[in-house]
Amino acid sequence: MTKPRFRWSVLIAVVALALVAASCGDDEEPAPDTSAADAAALEQAQADAAAAEDAAAAAAAEADAAAAEADAAAAEADAADARAAEAEAALEAARAEAEGAIAPDVVAELEAALEAAAAEADAAREEAEAAAAEAAAAEAAAAAAEEAAAASEIVGVGETARINWSGFPENYLPGADFSIGYLRIANENLVVIGQDGSIQPQLATSWEYTSPTTLQLNLREGVLFHDGTPFNSEAVKVSIEAIAAADTDIAGPARAITEVEIIDDLTVALHTDGPSPSLLLTLTTLSTLIHSPTAIADGTLLTQPVGTGPFAYNADTSSPGTRLNFDYFDDYWGGRASVGFDHIELYGITDLNAGTGALETGQIDLTYTEPEFLDGFTANPETAWLQYPAIRNGMVFFDYAPGGVFSDVRVRQAACHAMNNVETAAFTGSLPQTQTFLAGQVGHIEGFDGFPHDPDRAAELLAEAGNPTVAAESLATFFTRDQVTVFLDQLNQVDGFDVAIQVVPPPQWFGQWDSGQYELGVGSQQGLHPADWFNRYFAAEAHPSGYASDELQAAADAATAAGTGPEADALWTEVSRIVHEDALTCARMTGPETLVWRTDRLAGVRPATFAFEPKLIDYRNLRPAS
Repeated sequence: MTKPRFRWSVLIAVVALALVAASCGDDEEPAPDTSAADAAALEQAQADAAAAEDAAAAAAAEADAAAAEADAAAAEADAADARAAEAEAALEAARAEAEGAIAPDVVAELEAALEAAAAEADAAREEAEAAAAEAAAAEAAAAAAEEAAAASEIVGVGETARINWSGFPENYLPGADFSIGYLRIANENLVVIGQDGSIQPQLATSWEYTSPTTLQLNLREGVLFHDGTPFNSEAVKVSIEAIAAADTDIAGPARAITEVEIIDDLTVALHTDGPSPSLLLTLTTLSTLIHSPTAIADGTLLTQPVGTGPFAYNADTSSPGTRLNFDYFDDYWGGRASVGFDHIELYGITDLNAGTGALETGQIDLTYTEPEFLDGFTANPETAWLQYPAIRNGMVFFDYAPGGVFSDVRVRQAACHAMNNVETAAFTGSLPQTQTFLAGQVGHIEGFDGFPHDPDRAAELLAEAGNPTVAAESLATFFTRDQVTVFLDQLNQVDGFDVAIQVVPPPQWFGQWDSGQYELGVGSQQGLHPADWFNRYFAAEAHPSGYASDELQAAADAATAAGTGPEADALWTEVSRIVHEDALTCARMTGPETLVWRTDRLAGVRPATFAFEPKLIDYRNLRPAS
């Protein structure tokens, strides 16, 4: 009897349709008011997800039945083989017993029985093989249906998150000196900072210090860059060397790596010019993101990022200067379930009022804003906001080498007392700080209260220095202009200071504010450890003046020689003390990044774990609101 066969092609088609329905969206731009459409789409997606789960369950049940049928067919085939063997044995026995005397018709009957048994066994074996193949197909279909059901549970498959950061990078070259989080969408680090603050794997799976100056890392296998280039040791070498060669502030920490040694295709050793207690932290920062070596060589990074991250830049659908589009990278090593959206769109709406309007009308889902705009958002029940410390900055005196306008420590201290960082912080929505490193961090100086605002003391210090005329200029851009303007106005209220401000576009500011062309300046300072901070800003080879005092250099040399551990931490804190007490920097403050989003569009909004990086969220944790 022929058994009915299940039409797997029909089931697979049904599951595929369910998955497509759950994952595909309209390619056109949504109308500003899409709440009803979103609710209907969400309801349909949930129904599709339920249908996909039912299909998966049915497929699994059918696979079990097909497997049982295959087992039964195999057993029947084994029995037919046994009967054929018995018939053959009977024939041979009869021949032996008769020793040729058996009647021909009996021999013919036994031979016919043997042929019939063999044919039955062959037929049974073919049916068993067909049943086994059907069972395998059933198992594969069940696995596909289960995967489809799992994908449908990722609410937002096929959806787009629209985010406004109020500006765009000028380029994406290794070591590019901009401290905004665009590269975090497309690029990854060797290691990252986890939610608990620990160092965790990303493109490197494990690591160890094989000597005080050598960090060996084992790399993740099977990773591709968005342009198809394999990720391997050579890619790490090319990327880090390109970063270290960049003549920018952000590339500074990478210069501590003197050699990237390729041990094998997936093992590298980073050699430093001395013990580097901050190296692992450095590997989590923007200064050591890994770029495609092919894109570095052919210049692609001038216009678009090419990394290994979950989202790849789409040049065809982007409008440079208006919108940047990123699509989920199908070959991403972390898999589709590692992110909640298929697409990320970034906008550059510079006017904060316009950004507010775009959020209110649903044209975007999240926007950067300033604290003074929050009152308007808090009245809307469909919005939420957060702040995180994104910027750490203060005044830095660049022209302090012998002969410079700020070469006298009393002049620098006078300038610090003239500026009121408490008042300025309140005006700019920041938090005043007396020093760079906060309590609990290596580099924090217990009992150091900075230079409180005291114009009289500033005048006294200038008098002690011989009443010089301190003529200087500082550079600012639109997001530092208010802070710099207030500081310089306060300076100029003390006789002897004559300080001017020049406001320029962001690309020029990033490249020039600490280049040495200007005698003082306010800017964000990277560095999660005082070793990294010192080597980037105050070491003689890094400081625009090319100068570090004998006391400061000796303290840094001693800290470097100590390697890692509590003794080294104490010595690096001493380096921090000298920098601050010598007033090489002052008027410190931390600036919060303020983000507002629509709660009916986005869930999972939280700051990234990368410290002091503005305009950044944890893109991987974003999910559509449900």
